[in-house]
Amino acid sequence: AQISYGFLKSPEALEPNVNTYRATASISYNRSWETSNWQITAAWGRNQNQPGSALNGCLLESAIEIHSKHVLFGRAEYAAKNELFIHPNPNADKTFNVGKLDLGYIFEFPLVPYTLWGLGFVGSASFVPNSIKSAYGGTPLSYMTFLRIELKQ
Repeated sequence: AQISYGFLKSPEALEPNVNTYRATASISYNRSWETSNWQITAAWGRNQNQPGSALNGCLLESAIEIHSKHVLFGRAEYAAKNELFIHPNPNADKTFNVGKLDLGYIFEFPLVPYTLWGLGFVGSASFVPNSIKSAYGGTPLSYMTFLRIELKQ
């Protein structure tokens, strides 16, 4: 588990007169079996902009490895955002709650000594309020396939 607090002086070049007070907290858990492993993390963060508004965000992510070959993973995110539009758009500087859900799978296999290969897929759905769906789409969907190579000792 961790908790942190910090001050960022003018972190954004486009808003040099805005400072940010940032707080974060997270907790992770890991459970192992003979050939399986489960990990989960919950996290929260808050940016208090001066001058400006407070913006919160949180996430929950988890992965489970089954029989050292199959990995199922997912992540759910929520964030309050006020940077989605620029002036002169009437939505500029308004805060909107947005979210994203990712779900995926990896098949792991040894191919070359000292490596672990993984062939995977992840699908994502993004969520925005009805009031801005015309700019961002109904529920933007995306997917990706990938090959991962992990070095092992």
